Amino acid sequence: MLRRILLIAKRDFTAAVMTKAFLIGLVVLPLLMGSGFLGFALLRVTQSETAKRIAIIDQTGLAAAEIIRAAETKTAEDKADKTGPQQLVPAHYVFEEVRADDPLALSDRVRRHELAGFLDIGKGALDASAVNGKSSGQVVFYTDTGNMNASQGWVVDVIFNGLRRARLARYGVDQSHFDDVFRAVPFESRSLVSRDEKTGKIRAGRKSSAAESAVPIILMVLMVMMTMMGAASMLGVVAEDKVQRVFEMLLASVTPFELMAGKVLASVGVSLTSSAFYILGGLLVMQAMAVFGMARLELLPWFFVYIICQVTMLSAMGAALGSACSAPRDAQQLTPLVILPIMAPLILIAPLIQEPNGVFTTALSFFPPFTPAVMLMRQAMPGGVPWWQPWLGLVGVVVWAMALTWAAARVFRVGLLLQGKTPKVGELLRWAVRG
Repeated sequence: MLRRILLIAKRDFTAAVMTKAFLIGLVVLPLLMGSGFLGFALLRVTQSETAKRIAIIDQTGLAAAEIIRAAETKTAEDKADKTGPQQLVPAHYVFEEVRADDPLALSDRVRRHELAGFLDIGKGALDASAVNGKSSGQVVFYTDTGNMNASQGWVVDVIFNGLRRARLARYGVDQSHFDDVFRAVPFESRSLVSRDEKTGKIRAGRKSSAAESAVPIILMVLMVMMTMMGAASMLGVVAEDKVQRVFEMLLASVTPFELMAGKVLASVGVSLTSSAFYILGGLLVMQAMAVFGMARLELLPWFFVYIICQVTMLSAMGAALGSACSAPRDAQQLTPLVILPIMAPLILIAPLIQEPNGVFTTALSFFPPFTPAVMLMRQAMPGGVPWWQPWLGLVGVVVWAMALTWAAARVFRVGLLLQGKTPKVGELLRWAVRG
């Protein structure tokens, strides 16, 4: 039995990895990602060399000058601080006051790319009592899209600082203290303080960085990609082989369970091969960039265990659904049932990253179809998770994978030789229960 399963797995694995599409995909994907980072870096350099101008219509007579001073001060601080926000917002902005108050003319200048935008400061902007609910106190920033992007967030901070400076000047505060008042305070985020279980000493929280925070996202995206490469195509492949009556010949030598087990094992092998290639390549790149210390090597065993469980249960489900299809178009309609468990954590990545130990994220990490991606992401976060949670999640995944594989094998056995009308969901469930 085992020998026949391994023979089927070897045949399918070889047929998958020795194709030009698979080999090209292994190389093209890193190149596309690398070119994206290179393009972003070139864009940053280009933006940093080109100053963007913003016009100010100042109806207060005081705010424009202070906004210009605030921008100059902020730019000087960013140039001095090599780890500050300018690393994320490289564009250089220059504010200029204009005497004309024609929004249409300034809008035309923005459309001609002479300006990045323009600011209209109402007469009551410096009067706190006039701001609430009164148009005279509004400050409106006009851009070609009407939306604020990351770099324009820097602009908003400068505008607010300039308006506060103007208010302080209006109230008679000595201007020589303005820079001290608005100078940024050193700030950093750290993980929670903990106690070393072996020594009993208190360990300070780990300092968080933008690069370190990207590790959980990279691991989650990599897991989704590797699962897709191994499991997503199973449904279509089984449906096509069934239509071409390939299985009718194979079943003369092997049982349906051996046939499905071999195909699932081949899918696991494809995912593990791709994962090993990308992880090894990523570690070599990190070594070359002198950031190897950021690699979370202790999570690699968890990564591969999760991959095996995830691909096993999704490939088994894909094989069962594919065996029930009477035509390839039926497989296309059922593909979302296999893709959804893979893509759902990636779709929800923003709220999951924001609160990795929140109630919703923690509960989702114990729901077996989503446990591999979500739990791995939580483990990679600077704060980590309690030691028992990954083990409990792994138990749930293993039990779920075994149960789903068992049910899928029963559906596969019945649906493999079934011809004619595609069965409904109720019939598939009946096959899974009764065989």
